[in-house]
Amino acid sequence: MPALNACLKVANIAEASGVPYVENVAKVAASTLKLLEQKRKNKKDSKELCESIANTIMVIDDFVRMHGELGASHFKDICAEMEGYLQKMAEDLKDTKRKHRGIKGVFSVDDFRDAIQAYRRRVDDLKTDFIIHSVGDCRLEVTQIMHSVGDCRLEVAQMHSLLKDAMAKAVVGHSEELVFRIPKKPVAITAFFFLPLINAEAPYCVFDL
Repeated sequence: MPALNACLKVANIAEASGVPYVENVAKVAASTLKLLEQKRKNKKDSKELCESIANTIMVIDDFVRMHGELGASHFKDICAEMEGYLQKMAEDLKDTKRKHRGIKGVFSVDDFRDAIQAYRRRVDDLKTDFIIHSVGDCRLEVTQIMHSVGDCRLEVAQMHSLLKDAMAKAVVGHSEELVFRIPKKPVAITAFFFLPLINAEAPYCVFDL
């Protein structure tokens, strides 16, 4: 990741994060990255340090977006530590710049390279610690969710068993009280038989059974 892209990504997080402690550490990181860009010596080491800082800020921003307020206290602590470390780094860079410009100041390239590498290791350590703690929190949340799911399944099984017993008792009680009602009213069946009769006044006969 080029240093300019790293600065732009961090500056974007500082403006659009919406989380105060993430915005604060991103602003400090953006200022530190600008100071590193101004260094004409050790471009490779400075670039790698910029990448480490930018990646750390992006990791923090991603985890905060994923977890929201669940890990807010831990995120605040990490961001505060990162912010303090970046501020110290910026002060050291400014101090080195002042000494380099001074008449009596002696600028040591090796010292600056060693300092940058030390900064980078510390930034990487912070990022690693952050990821480890965040992943640990994720596993804890997953474990709690699994326990909750297991409890829900147990409750559903118990409810199913109780409902099954209640239905069985209801069926037995209903069968004991079952009464068949048969109507006692006589049923009249009328049959009409159309038969050819000799008597013209009685064209058909009716039989009631």
